Formats: sequence, C-alpha cells, structure tokens
Amino acid sequence: EFETTLHGRPISRYLTAEEFFGMEMRADLVTLSACESGVSLLRPGDELFGLIRALIYAGSPSVAMSLWRVDDISTELLMAHFYERLKQGDTKVEALQKVQLYVKDLSAGEAKAYYEGKLNKMPQNDHDSRRAQTEISIQAVYRALLAAEEAEGHPVGMDYPIFNHLFYWAPFILVGDWK
Repeated sequence: EFETTLHGRPISRYLTAEEFFGMEMRADLVTLSACESGVSLLRPGDELFGLIRALIYAGSPSVAMSLWRVDDISTELLMAHFYERLKQGDTKVEALQKVQLYVKDLSAGEAKAYYEGKLNKMPQNDHDSRRAQTEISIQAVYRALLAAEEAEGHPVGMDYPIFNHLFYWAPFILVGDWK
C-alpha cells in the first residue's frame, strides 16, 4: 500500500507491478519492509517475479523484501540499523547480513535501551504518534521478555536475546545488485 499526500491531504492506495513499469526510479535500493512483501498470494511465483522485475525495470537495481509476516519491533530495529550500515559504507548484502546477526543476538536490555534512547531524543511535550509508538515498543520488549520466560520455564533476565528465533531476524532477502 502506498501512502503519500497530495495538496496536504493523505492518499492511500495499492500500487501494482504494472504501475511500476511506467515509473522512472532513481533509487539504488527499494525496500519493502511490510509483511510478506516478497510473497504472492494470487499467483505463486508469477507476481513475485513480476514485482521484482517491475521495480528493477523502473530503475532500482536492488530490492529488499520480506518472505513472511514480520514482527514490528524486530523489523524496526533491523531496518534502522540496515540503513545505518549502508551509510557507513557496507554493501547492501553486508549490511543485511550484519543487521540480521545484530537483531538475532540483541538482548532485551539492549532493545529497551535503544527505544529509551529514541524516547529521550524526543521533546517531553511531544505527544505525537511517534512518541506513543516508541512507548508501545518499550512495552512490547517487556512482553517479548515475558513470553521468552514462559517458553523457557524460568526467568531469563534482560540479557536474554529476545529475537534469536529466525522468525524475527531472517524474513528479509535482497534481490538484484548486492553491492
């Protein structure tokens, strides 16, 4: 789904592969971080390749996409750090690999600290949705920790890697130019 504004009014609609064929992109990488953005539900195989081909034809040499439903918290961490790694000079494939391992090994305490750092950078009187979402993310880290404790059958502590299951760190692939 595509969201933007036109004359200050929000617009939301679905873009199709056909519409991408008519675009001229000047993007080195297109990232589709939503759930199952790399999976076709209508025509297995056909639509996936159609969308990739359309994005590459439109001018993007690389596409990053997810193969299954994604967790909001781990995906946000993965995407934020992915783009940081790219800014630092890693190739796309190196950046993706490094952030997948980062998220896989991230402890509950480190995830909490990340979101608390984000929250501390926001003005105290900032009551917009970004602040509320960040506070919800901190709560989600605690819920993930409680779920891990329930699964393990004992307290695991803040040093527990709450995203170590591949569901959290491995849904994204890179197609096209890996550099």
